[in-house]
Order: sequence, then C-alpha cells, then structure tokens
Amino acid sequence: MDHSAPDAPTPAPAPRREHRSRPRVGHIQFLNCLPLYWGLARTGTLLDLELSKDTPEKLSEALVRGDLDIAPVTLVEYLRHSDDLVALPDIAVGCDGPVMSCVIVSQGPLEKLDGARVALGSTSRTSVRLAQLLLTERIGVRPEFFTCPRTWAR
Repeated sequence: MDHSAPDAPTPAPAPRREHRSRPRVGHIQFLNCLPLYWGLARTGTLLDLELSKDTPEKLSEALVRGDLDIAPVTLVEYLRHSDDLVALPDIAVGCDGPVMSCVIVSQGPLEKLDGARVALGSTSRTSVRLAQLLLTERIGVRPEFFTCPRTWAR
C-alpha cells in the first residue's frame, strides 16, 4: 500500500517579464532638466534612451502608472506617491536664489482676488502650488482656481 502524499498540483509558471534593453525615460523639454539627462548619458548609465516627451503633469502620471522607468517629477508629486516611487540620490533641479518660474499677472491688486476666477497654467505643478500658496497663505485671499492650457494665455 502506497502511503505517500498525493501529487500536489503543479504550480502555474510565473508570468514572463518583458525584457527591455533600454529604460523608458520621461523627458521634459525644460532647460533646467538638461543636466540630468546629460549626466545620466555621460556616465554610461543610460546609453540607449527611449525618451518620452511630454508635460510634467503627464510624465508624473505615466511614471506612477508604471509606463515610464525614470522621469523628473516635482517634490510635491514625489511625496504624493512616495510609497511607489524611488528618488535617485544626490540628483535634483534646484536654485540658489530667486527664480521667475512662478509669475502672477493681475489687472488689479492681488488683495482684491478673493472669490475671483484665477487661471493656473498646466505646465508646472510647482508653479501652480506656489501661486496657490502665495495667494491663500501670504495675501490671504481665496480665489476660484481653474487650470487652462498654455496656449490660452497667448
């Protein structure tokens, strides 16, 4: 009489991972990101790039979705998804002084924008957040913000 355990079912094979020879890198056509791409390519880390050019907002969404392997994202976006993203150490786009990336244009004093409709650009999430903070926290007004494409203001 055979007392051995019955044969266990054969486990299903693990799903095959797609082999990619090059990382999917998100590329923002902003001059301040050029040193990042140049540095990665120069060190040999990225010899053969598959660049995805898009807006910062769309790149962030694609990175979080897993459609990209590497992309520049704002600190705010990284913090929103810090459980799913890894920040590369010792790399950043920064400034050691004033910048003009956040410009607020108004026909009147900013103090009179309480309840007014205020258009926010769609290119830079950092600029959008800075404008919101400046108006609400510094100026003390609560406008009705809405997002519009870059071409709207031209």
